[in-house]
Amino acid sequence: MKKQSALLLAAPSQERLVAAISRRLSVAGVIGLGGASRFRSLALPVFADIDSALAQVRPDVVCFLAPSSRMGDLLRQAVKSALPVLSAGPPDLPARAWRALSSQIQLSGPPLVWGRRFAHSDAHRRMMELRQQPAVGDPVYLRCVGGGDGGLLSTWWSLCEMVEQAVELLGADPVRLHVSAKSARRRCNAVASVVMANRSSAQLVAIPSGFPCGGDLTLLCTGGLLTSDAAFGVAVGDRSVRSPDYWLATPDLAPESEWLADFAGHCARADDPPRTPLSAYPAQRALLVALRSALRRGEVVEARAV
Repeated sequence: MKKQSALLLAAPSQERLVAAISRRLSVAGVIGLGGASRFRSLALPVFADIDSALAQVRPDVVCFLAPSSRMGDLLRQAVKSALPVLSAGPPDLPARAWRALSSQIQLSGPPLVWGRRFAHSDAHRRMMELRQQPAVGDPVYLRCVGGGDGGLLSTWWSLCEMVEQAVELLGADPVRLHVSAKSARRRCNAVASVVMANRSSAQLVAIPSGFPCGGDLTLLCTGGLLTSDAAFGVAVGDRSVRSPDYWLATPDLAPESEWLADFAGHCARADDPPRTPLSAYPAQRALLVALRSALRRGEVVEARAV
């Protein structure tokens, strides 16, 4: 089977990530969200949008690695061309535009999938495996730190994905979610405090850095503490110091290559990839509304649609 080809939409700060993906898949080109001139160091064609890219190349899938104010137009171009779309986060679309796009996808459109990069991280998988051990007990509290470029939409994407990860690690859906945020020099820091249906809770922290989404995890359970630490992790399950703490090594802080390869493989086999439920969008959109309100008002704001 030939190597699948992807058209990537990326920010200038993601050149190293694009290079890593190109070692796993064939990259047909890049749409530079910061302008084409910012990507000249890449040995890849750079395009202004999807339509101009399709005049020269024919990728198998399109992948949004970073958010953009142009995402609505770019998504419509991809759907019109029947290209499967994978995105690191949800689209920022007004209600009418979202209804039109979701209706088109539901009728006969190509797959549109977003989020869940964390599911392809060894650290997450190992933590899930350990969490199933009877000695670990029931989940009580999750702390998760993820990064982005500090922009509003990037911070939103990071929080959305960490909420998804919290649902999986804590084993329950959110019943209350509050957001606080501050911005300095156009760089956003945000915290989402989440209470789950099983009375566990999570604190999800989005910081303006290259730190990967969900790269730092601490999960407190009734039988011990599960921790992933990029700098100080040792062997999984190492309890040589006789403490109830488990340290998880994290060799893959950027699981995007596997995440995208898995999606492209599903599409190549005509094996419909797991689609993001379109019903998830209102709650994620409510999180963006709450984040904007928290920044504007300087207060803790509840995301009402959760």
